[in-house]
Amino acid sequence: MNIFRKINIFWILSFVLSCFFAVAAYKVLFRYNTIRLSVLYQAIFNDLLFYAIIVPIFVGNIIKLIDEDMSYSKMISYGSRANWQKKVMKKLFIASLIYIFILVTPINVERLILWMKNSQLQDYCYCILAFITYVLIFTLISYIAFILKIQWNMDILVLVGIIGIIFAPYLLTRIILKTEIINFSYIINAYFLFVDNQYLWFAHELMCIVIIAVIICVYALASFQIKNKDLLWRNDEK
Repeated sequence: MNIFRKINIFWILSFVLSCFFAVAAYKVLFRYNTIRLSVLYQAIFNDLLFYAIIVPIFVGNIIKLIDEDMSYSKMISYGSRANWQKKVMKKLFIASLIYIFILVTPINVERLILWMKNSQLQDYCYCILAFITYVLIFTLISYIAFILKIQWNMDILVLVGIIGIIFAPYLLTRIILKTEIINFSYIINAYFLFVDNQYLWFAHELMCIVIIAVIICVYALASFQIKNKDLLWRNDEK
């Protein structure tokens, strides 16, 4: 039991979720073994799962990781606020990488290896770029969660803020612009980049570059926030 006490409960939930996705993908592939990988992603990683399960578990992971470094002694041990920020945000990036690896690896293995005879080059391109996109998007989410946590130190506010941000495309397109509904899973799965059954991989690459630019801006915003904010409210030592 000691090993489970040392493991964040949210990582255990992530593994359980990965098993669920693996079974779901197998059932879909068993019935439609020629299904395109992007369609499989869109079917399994849908809006309901993102809003209700995937993002909340991820944000729970991120909040736990940030809390571990919020003690005064941790910041002192890093030498400066800048070093503390680099250490924490590096940890958040690694956490994002691990989380996405846990979630999407079973599906990719099933689609690209078990059904290799039906796989196409665009499936392999999509597999690589989709994984990169997921890691970048969830890294961006973790950095925004970091900013919200630093600003207000309220876990529920962090979760609500993140859900609000990823729900914004739906509100913008459905209610404000009254155009074709665009949602979070539609964007993150890059499903709109398939036109006339052709995969616009170069546009997917461009999308990754744009996300990287946004991540850099958010990182700079976090640096400005940390330099100009009193952080003495951090969690007390236990």
